[in-house]
Amino acid sequence: MRFSLVTLFVEDHLAMRDWYTANLGLSVSDETERYVQLADLDGNPCVAFHIGEPIAHADHVQLHFEVDDVDAAYEQLNGKGVAFTEPPEDKPWGWRVAALTDPAGHTVELVRKL
Repeated sequence: MRFSLVTLFVEDHLAMRDWYTANLGLSVSDETERYVQLADLDGNPCVAFHIGEPIAHADHVQLHFEVDDVDAAYEQLNGKGVAFTEPPEDKPWGWRVAALTDPAGHTVELVRKL
């Protein structure tokens, strides 16, 4: 068995597509009028957004994206005007993390193992 992807229900799947492709460099791997599936830099599907009733506490969903350099990714996105909820910080569990929120309110963390 292999994990495939996570699908999250959102009000505007196209806004999510645009945000994740523009800011995190994900690519569209499948799309319909109510659904979009995004792939990581290796072309592996990783997250999908489907039109539907969003969860009550979108901030309880955390999506983690591993990057080569958390600080460089932070500076690049910050320079584009993307607001972060947490700047890069070494965490006691052994990861460097910077956090932001996507348009639907999900927590997005850029991470790198220390």
